Amino acid sequence: MAGHHTHAGQEQDARLYAVLLAALVAVGLLPWKRLLRGNTNNALLRTANSLSLLSLPVWPFTSLPDLALGATYVIITAAIAATPLSVQVDSNYPLFGYLALGSLSVMTMLPVRNSPIASLLGFSYERSLLWHGLLGSGTVLLAVFHGSLYLFQWTYYDFLYDSITSRKMITYGLAAGGVFAVVLLTSVIPAVRRYSFELFYWIHICSYPAVLVLLFLHTRHSLDFFLPGAIFYALDRLLRIARALRPATIVEARQHGDSLTRLRFRQPSLVGSIGRARPGQFVFIQFPGISPLEWHPFSIVSGHHRLDDLASKSSPSATMPGGVAAKPVGSSDAHQSQDGLIEMAAVATRASEPSTVDEDISLLDKDVYELAIRKYGHFTRRLHQEAQKGMSMTVLVDGPYGRAFDGVMDRDHILLVAGGIGITPLLSILAAAAHRNRKTRQDHGTVGRIELVWTVSQREHLDWFAQELAAAASAGVVMHLYVTSDTADASVGCDDATHQQDSAESDGSKSVDTAMASSQLIAGRRFDVCYSRPSIAEIVHGMSGRLHSSQVVVEGSDKSASAATLSPSPSSSSLPMQAASQNVSVAVCGPRALIESTRTAARHASDAQNLFVVFAESFEI
Repeated sequence: MAGHHTHAGQEQDARLYAVLLAALVAVGLLPWKRLLRGNTNNALLRTANSLSLLSLPVWPFTSLPDLALGATYVIITAAIAATPLSVQVDSNYPLFGYLALGSLSVMTMLPVRNSPIASLLGFSYERSLLWHGLLGSGTVLLAVFHGSLYLFQWTYYDFLYDSITSRKMITYGLAAGGVFAVVLLTSVIPAVRRYSFELFYWIHICSYPAVLVLLFLHTRHSLDFFLPGAIFYALDRLLRIARALRPATIVEARQHGDSLTRLRFRQPSLVGSIGRARPGQFVFIQFPGISPLEWHPFSIVSGHHRLDDLASKSSPSATMPGGVAAKPVGSSDAHQSQDGLIEMAAVATRASEPSTVDEDISLLDKDVYELAIRKYGHFTRRLHQEAQKGMSMTVLVDGPYGRAFDGVMDRDHILLVAGGIGITPLLSILAAAAHRNRKTRQDHGTVGRIELVWTVSQREHLDWFAQELAAAASAGVVMHLYVTSDTADASVGCDDATHQQDSAESDGSKSVDTAMASSQLIAGRRFDVCYSRPSIAEIVHGMSGRLHSSQVVVEGSDKSASAATLSPSPSSSSLPMQAASQNVSVAVCGPRALIESTRTAARHASDAQNLFVVFAESFEI
């Protein structure tokens, strides 16, 4: 559109631009996968799911819908910014500054962790950060272009110095542009975030108020644009400070080999405590005695989850005791590989025998959580040393946050795929799903299929969460365990097409054909471990085939039903479950290559009967 020549008209264009961007971001952030809830399955939903899993090598958008949304953002910006420009007339130059303010007004709302809008609409914090980065880049480019037009004009007429020094508003504007440029450079360079995250974080934190002050001094019109976001940000900060003032005290520290420290801490049960977390969420944790400024994100492996979050469309729910595990993003110790990540995980406080949910809760202090922290990097080495000394430590906790795995529990059948320490955010989902199955088996005699694929680099890494594996196996969870780098058993491979037996024909702990894998003793239970890399495509297709083959006719009914059970009851080797279709939630966490291969496999395996809906979280930061 042609730009307005008056400031009032250009400000109006900027407001329209902000409204359009807000609507576009809302479309991109709404949890559309919740529409694929339960066993609902039709051509429209299958098409939408297939498109969302169609990966494209375009950063930062990898799916076709994301690419379409990104293209729409560019088109909206170009349409509103389209205006005649001339070195002789500068009346349209302010338009780009106003558009930068419009973009800023939306951008600053997105990284707010405790946004009431995000909580109400179910926005994913991870997705919000993605859009924050995109709009941030656009904001900086618009601001730089706005300033560059004036600098070019003043240089053209040879009064650059006089223009800059004659009016303070220009000096403030240039200073704001410089701060913007520093933020952009430290954001787009992956090495800064990955290896010096604290530098990246504090540049962001300190630059925000500085930019607001400089923009206000540059033009009073900026106040209307950035004030709403600034208010939301200030309230969010106050809430986070209030949460952080509730110290969680370490009550036990013990070594797990030379690379892992397990810490149990007590978190006061006040409003906003992590006891109401959803499976797959995370918290930010600080150890003041080690570093008073570093906050590290950690996935909640299990906790006293809210009943409505554990329930599926057709199943009762259960609550679980638990702890927290490292979320492999956003810290200086985090890397995208499956080694060298901080991890924290709930560890079973007793043997892995099946039990009821009420028994679990009664045996565990609801305020006590357990951490398993791997020694890697400066921060974790310090923590490991302090634990060895038996020093008393205090932990500050802020959270929970994250909606990446919202909707996983909406379906009866669940496939969990983890690479290395990526299993930590999936353990809470695994525990919740296993307990839900125990409950539904008791109440209805029917259960959903749960399968876990976990790939690690070394055999001893499987012992990190041996208790959890044993407990899941006792609940009938089907295991696919892989070790990639050990050479002692490198000759032992697996045939992914045939290695997984139906749990109704095995004891639930066997993950592969014993002729194709090495039998390993983990937490007093035998598991078959493959010394190779998994074929995710064959595993997903294998699960789809087992769900197809489990269709049976329920006696006295003409409806199709599923006999896809995790483990047989004592009275029957086949437990039917009414289901017109058998959709599967796929939760994956690990390196981006693992996520992309899982998306591709899920898209190819989805059909009219089985819809594989993927929920993903990457190591990359």
